[in-house]
Amino acid sequence: MDNHFICTVLLITYNQKDSIEKALQSVLAQKTNYKYKIHIFDDCSTDGTDEIIMEYHKKYPDIIIPFIASKNRGSSDNFWAAYKSVDTKYCAILEGDDYWCDAEKLEAQIIALEEHQNCSSCAANTLIQNIGDKNDVVESGELMVSEKLIKENNIFNHEFLRKKYCGFINHLSSRMINMSLVDLNEIKDQESFCYDNAQFFYLLTKGPIYMLNRVVSVRRMTGRGVFSSVNAIKKIRMLINVLVEVNKQTNYQVEDIIYEHLQNYMGYFLFIANFLDKDKIVSSIPILRDMQILRSLYYISSFKDFKRYIFPRIFLDLCDIPRDIVRIIKKRRQL
Repeated sequence: MDNHFICTVLLITYNQKDSIEKALQSVLAQKTNYKYKIHIFDDCSTDGTDEIIMEYHKKYPDIIIPFIASKNRGSSDNFWAAYKSVDTKYCAILEGDDYWCDAEKLEAQIIALEEHQNCSSCAANTLIQNIGDKNDVVESGELMVSEKLIKENNIFNHEFLRKKYCGFINHLSSRMINMSLVDLNEIKDQESFCYDNAQFFYLLTKGPIYMLNRVVSVRRMTGRGVFSSVNAIKKIRMLINVLVEVNKQTNYQVEDIIYEHLQNYMGYFLFIANFLDKDKIVSSIPILRDMQILRSLYYISSFKDFKRYIFPRIFLDLCDIPRDIVRIIKKRRQL
């Protein structure tokens, strides 16, 4: 454990030369009495992002530590390497196309976690800036987390989040993680920690999440990310896979909330698929089939209904739907 610094800021980059400086400057502009360092993990950028990183490293050699990959390893592996590098009590995360808009973000979150050491993380709100994501309908100016929920209770735990369905998952850029409560060695599938929504549920099993009622970051939706660049159907499939995995990793402790989130998420992206991909869906049998599958999963009301649907068609169109979703539905209906 590095006792000289209390927090590590993880800056994750790949081909973001047009936005990396704004992200970096927002971190360097932090006004805090606590010492922090910056680990920049670049996944072998080809557009000159790495050169900008090295320029900043030369200016701030005592706090900026670059980790430039010699070959592209993919988003998940890059995130995982970053988390494994943390040797401080806390860590905060920022991707190269987002930035912090609150100069006291780190100060406020460290104070909150020092006062509430049972909390697994401290987060806040994030402003959305849609500047080119054509695979989503969210508009600029919206907030990631419901202000109503934060005002109702700024301690997000399992009991409070039951039946809330949506509006409670904070964005990665707003998070500070209490790494003293996290054991990366126990995580068998890194996606269940690297994927931001899955990480939220993992952290929820390690302790409450302390929410600050302030906007601390801006999420710039460019439509060029690993997740944002794919269509709504692929988003749902990716989410199902990763949430089923984090459910296993956490020994099904918050399964009811995971399923409620999944159901709400599916409803949202099925709407987007209808709204944005109407012509594509009509002309594509595979996409139309996927839509029918996901609609069926979304509207299922009981485990019995699920079995009635799944068995006649299992080899035709459900072979890639994780079987654990069956058990999730069954348990949820028993609550």
